[in-house]
Amino acid sequence: MSTPFSLELDVQYCPVLNFAMEQNDVPFIRSMSIANLGAEPVGPGLLRVTTSPESTLPLEIPLPCLAAGEMLELGTERVNPRILRDPLVRLEERERGELHLVVLGETGAEELHQVLPFDLLAYNEWMGVGQLREILGAFVMPNHPTVETLMPVIVERLRERTTQTALDGYQSQDRDYVREQAAAVYEALALQSLSYASPPPSFERTGQKIRTPDQIQATGVATCLDLAVLLAAMLEHVGLAPFLLLKEGHAWVAVWLSDQSFDEAVVPSAVALRTRCALGEVLAFEATGVACSPPLPFAEACARGLDHLRQVSSFQYALDVRMARRMGIRPMPARLRGDVSVLPSTPQAASPEPT
Repeated sequence: MSTPFSLELDVQYCPVLNFAMEQNDVPFIRSMSIANLGAEPVGPGLLRVTTSPESTLPLEIPLPCLAAGEMLELGTERVNPRILRDPLVRLEERERGELHLVVLGETGAEELHQVLPFDLLAYNEWMGVGQLREILGAFVMPNHPTVETLMPVIVERLRERTTQTALDGYQSQDRDYVREQAAAVYEALALQSLSYASPPPSFERTGQKIRTPDQIQATGVATCLDLAVLLAAMLEHVGLAPFLLLKEGHAWVAVWLSDQSFDEAVVPSAVALRTRCALGEVLAFEATGVACSPPLPFAEACARGLDHLRQVSSFQYALDVRMARRMGIRPMPARLRGDVSVLPSTPQAASPEPT
């Protein structure tokens, strides 16, 4: 490539990289175009894609000769490098990273070197509502060992409420019994003597670390999002279909009372959720009620959850976790003692078509 600085790269890429993206095969680089702005042909050559610190495998892409004024479009399948698991799963704090794009000519000489910034997130850090909204479902970990340890408590709370012990999801086809299962999940977590921690300012926009179930158990403190994600994991573990709900400065949780789902994972309308609640199809409840002293009764938590949905102007979105799973968003594996134990996601029972 004999004409220096006649090339222009335009790259569409995600400004953050985290463990959840690696686990769910989310593209880091979505597309790229290379334009020859010079008056002479350029090429052939080679495009080298690397990251610093190393968080993706190096990628080399052969480039054809580009005529004057010609543009080459490259899609995700050609330009997206493989994300490396180990650096991301061990990362405790956010770091700055650089994406390096180097174009080499026929002789191996560097014709263009473009450096783009991105952030490497801590292994349990969510990036906020501005990026990849469905990926929040990856932080819902229904088969985490800590969730499993809470099952006997849920069964006992269900027995106290109904005299029954079957955590059978929607098999009963009885909305009242599904509600009792959700209440048992809530009450089981309320018995864990948790304390509420305020989230970072504007967390829904800037993101935050989400405490994993074992971290919540070990420290005894949790934010609204931590608690909503844990309750969603517990609901999913017993065979129910939860939502995560976000508004400005707050997160809470909801659950389908019948075996159905929306046709999209992201639900942007509070009115749509409120309508389903009015029809008795969805039950929303306040997640932080489990961390009050004393804990809020489940009925009061439900009243507050519905009240949040009335605040339409501050509503961000709801994530239907079941639909996120159908889209391919898998739970992150548990990270125990600094290592990764890959745990299978909860099997999804057959269910009707989305409504």
